[in-house]
Amino acid sequence: MTLLDSGRRYVAANPAFQKMIGYSEAELRRLSPVEITHEDEGAETQAIVAAGIVGGPFAQPIEKRYRRQDGGVIWAEVNGFQASMEGSASLLGAVAVDITERKLAEAALRDARADL
Repeated sequence: MTLLDSGRRYVAANPAFQKMIGYSEAELRRLSPVEITHEDEGAETQAIVAAGIVGGPFAQPIEKRYRRQDGGVIWAEVNGFQASMEGSASLLGAVAVDITERKLAEAALRDARADL
C-alpha cells in the first residue's frame, strides 16, 4: 500500500511495497509513481494519478509494470482510492499486488499454444 500527496510524491509505503520494488520508504519519498513505472506506461500512469489527485474517477483495477531499483521489471495489479484525513489535504492511496508470476505463466501458455 502507498499514499501520495497532492504533489504526486510518495508520503508513505508499506514494507511489502518497498520489498516488491526494491526502494526504501525514504527513497520513495523523493520519487513519483511515474518515475518507477515502466517507461511504456509512464503517460498512462501520469494521467491516472492526475485524475486521482483532483478526485476524478480512474479505472479499477489496472495492471501495470514497475521498474525496480535493480532495473528488473515486475507486474502489479493496482487499485487506487481517495484517502481523506481530517484536518489535512486528501491523499491518493493505492494497493499494489505483485502479479509477475501470473503474467509470466500467461506468456508461457501463449507461447506453448503458438507452438502447437
